[in-house]
Amino acid sequence: MLPISRLQIWIAAAALLTALILRADLLWNGGRSIPLLNFWRPRGFSLADMLALANASVLVGCRDEGKCQRAFAGLQQVQILKLDLTDLRQVEDVASRLQRLPALHILVNNAGVATQFPHKLTQDGIETTFQANYLGHFLLTTRLLPLLQSSSPSRLVHLTSGAHRGAPVEGVPLSLEGINDKDAMGPYARYGAAKLANLIFSHEINRRLGHLGVYSNAVHPGVVATEMLRRANFEAMLGSLLGSSCLLIRKSPAALNLLFCAAAPEVEVRAVRGKLIVPIATEHPPRHAQAFNDEFAIRLWEFSEQLITESLAKTKPWAVFVATCWLSAFRIKYLFPYTVDLILIGFILVWVVSVGAAVYARFRIPEPTWYTYLCFTLGLAVVTGPLCGHWIFSSLMQHYYRVGDLKEGPSYAKLSSGANLMGWTTLAFGSGLGPVMEIEPPGALVKPAVARPPRRRSYPPLPPAPGKLSPSERRQWRREQRFEDMKKKRKAGRAEERRKAALRRKKARKELLSKMSEEEKRAYFFEERRKQVEMEESLERAFEQGRPRVVINCSFGDFMGDRENRSLAQQVKLVYTLLKRMRANFQLHLTSLDAQNPARAHLANSGLSGWKVHVHEESVWERFSSEDLVILSPDATECLETIDEDKIYVIGGLVDRRVQKKRTFDQAKDQDLQLRKLPLKEYGPKGLHPILNIDVVMQILIERHQGNEWSSIFESCLPRRLYRDARGGQRAEESKGGCVLSGVDVSNAQGDSMLDAGIVEFAKGNYLDEMRAWHFKHHVTYCVAPVVTNRTQGPVSGSYDFWAVGRDCCSLTSSDFRCGAWGHPHADRAIRVLADEDVPFYRLAVQQAETLYGVVAANPVFFKWSNDPEAEVSGWSMQAFKNFLFCVASAFVVSLVFLTFAAWRFAWLGRSGTPDLLVGSKPYAYGSPGQRPFA
Repeated sequence: MLPISRLQIWIAAAALLTALILRADLLWNGGRSIPLLNFWRPRGFSLADMLALANASVLVGCRDEGKCQRAFAGLQQVQILKLDLTDLRQVEDVASRLQRLPALHILVNNAGVATQFPHKLTQDGIETTFQANYLGHFLLTTRLLPLLQSSSPSRLVHLTSGAHRGAPVEGVPLSLEGINDKDAMGPYARYGAAKLANLIFSHEINRRLGHLGVYSNAVHPGVVATEMLRRANFEAMLGSLLGSSCLLIRKSPAALNLLFCAAAPEVEVRAVRGKLIVPIATEHPPRHAQAFNDEFAIRLWEFSEQLITESLAKTKPWAVFVATCWLSAFRIKYLFPYTVDLILIGFILVWVVSVGAAVYARFRIPEPTWYTYLCFTLGLAVVTGPLCGHWIFSSLMQHYYRVGDLKEGPSYAKLSSGANLMGWTTLAFGSGLGPVMEIEPPGALVKPAVARPPRRRSYPPLPPAPGKLSPSERRQWRREQRFEDMKKKRKAGRAEERRKAALRRKKARKELLSKMSEEEKRAYFFEERRKQVEMEESLERAFEQGRPRVVINCSFGDFMGDRENRSLAQQVKLVYTLLKRMRANFQLHLTSLDAQNPARAHLANSGLSGWKVHVHEESVWERFSSEDLVILSPDATECLETIDEDKIYVIGGLVDRRVQKKRTFDQAKDQDLQLRKLPLKEYGPKGLHPILNIDVVMQILIERHQGNEWSSIFESCLPRRLYRDARGGQRAEESKGGCVLSGVDVSNAQGDSMLDAGIVEFAKGNYLDEMRAWHFKHHVTYCVAPVVTNRTQGPVSGSYDFWAVGRDCCSLTSSDFRCGAWGHPHADRAIRVLADEDVPFYRLAVQQAETLYGVVAANPVFFKWSNDPEAEVSGWSMQAFKNFLFCVASAFVVSLVFLTFAAWRFAWLGRSGTPDLLVGSKPYAYGSPGQRPFA
């Protein structure tokens, strides 16, 4: 299946906006709200349900009317409006219709477009997240403000998010170029900027119309378990907003928070307006400096009006129609293959009718019969089918060609040829895109009886569900309960591991002391005390007069979530532990740690009060002279060479889980400071990400200050997952489908560390153990042989994880192995085997070898032994490309033959006056056999 982009998913999702319009006298009765019946309804409780159950007249704006009709079936008070916020012209039309209402008391802007989408523009030429989350609301709301003002007291509720703190420091970009620039902001920053715009918009409306009876508030409902979260990857966002221990909020508490701002009498009694409301009915200050900036709000309002005016002026109806048709065709092609079949057939039939009318007018066929039209339509469908299939399947096979480089060569070539021919054949008759999209690699497996049973996750029994829940709510409740149980189990497991480790250390110390004499014990305790005193003196000396000075800039706390601030505290604790362990004479400073900084509480829990470090509430620029500062940033252009004791090195305390680009770089540029970066590209492993943990950066600085070389520093300081040593395999270069690992020693390496391997070069002394080779027979013979260093001792881990494999290259009666370059004297390289149809049978062969030879293969990985793997992989790609070109050329030739035949037959039909399209018939009675009618 082809990958589906997130933009293609959300455009098909429903409920982009909920506009709630109701009469005030239906909700308020003498200052009291009408009871909203029982909240535990099987249908769930959305805000529209609650208001409709109170006999309020509700209008719901949805992009998909069918889904909304099903969602609100049975509620007579709910009316559905078709509304797409990514189309400003449609928003303008809906607003003009709503302006004719006699009154409008409540308007709730409840659009939700998730972050982590690819950068896309709407048909209005505006970035999708910004338009769907803010600009569409702005257009609808400003058009309805006169109606809200005339219906006062009225309520206006804007849906914002705690993610508004992730917006850029300067606020929302006030230019179309800044909004559409995909490099200026990451996905989360774009989402935060749109939510910040909603918050600013709500505050500005209150400033302008609050005294006229329009109560405008912004609501953060929490992270709600809706369709939006199912269709996007929110791991980074959830971690930054709620932390790892929080759950998704169900729809009901979120709807209650919206309901408070929309219908609660306390809003008017307490004059709640221009506020940010968080669950449930709690006022919360905004977490961005520009949120309640009146001057910036006016500029944003003017910019939004200008942007809408320009977009509506340049958008033509015919351009919108054409763009919508093309975009819908491309999106639906991946989501609903069989729908595309119908669309293609419809286009073909329209084209057939048009051409048929033209041919009829050109040749003036006398008295055509239904059989003539049938043959004519089928003939043109046969002609146009391959032409459509030629273009569509060319794009499909280009995708398969890109991702199939490291797959098994013959299988991939067969897939390429078969899929092309199948696509052409089926599309020639007008209904083949569905089977093509669902095509699987050849050789689908039927699980043998001797195969290992699948591993199923077992769950402990759950308590009965509370109340009456619908099936979907019951499934959601079960998922939440299992997630809670899993977290508790993992937490208890980690605590148990720590307890066992402490007991092991205590037991080892006790055993060691039991073997010592009294004199040795006194010397042992004296040495322990001496090391403790030496460490304390080293920390005190570094605290008083240590050089160089290192500053951890903690001013990014407002841009990080609770989980990230907790991680920052852990990394700072590791830095302090590093200073103690290495006896480094570095003076450590923590800046911008005022009472409002969320990281200060986590540092306090880590024991900050007992550390020998300098803690400052001021920023690093205020505390130190800018001439002595050196900002370490991965975005700098110049590399750090030496450590100067007179300089102050600043490390950004930013735990980047949300792709916030260049924050430390931009901050240093604003202050005109000196920037340096670590020479990772010059001396580190290839492909390494330049962003490292704070404790890793600190260890690198200490090692460099001690005079070590950069290459040895990176090899000793970087984690093993980033830089592999000779034991696990050193990352040397990247190939098209996987990385190339060199120097792999199977006596120490493990299979689960080679999951990203494409080509492996084994260390000297590794060879194939043909004496432990075995096979599994299923139509063909699947042969395996372990790669070993020593036949007698085996791997250090005890697991034979590396196996050379092949098909039909071993005997069924003996343990011989003749696959690949097994007999080549210099063959020590292998290609990773990833063919889905072969790997399960190789696993069965390894299981039989385990039983036969008494060995263990915990994480087996399979390779094809080769002398020149790069050339073999290139040969596969070339063969597949040749097959692809052959199939395209064949489709074109067959289409040309059909087209030529159809043109000749149509011309003969027009000149002979024969009504039968394909087989011919008797001439008409009023003309001679050779006479051309109407000549």
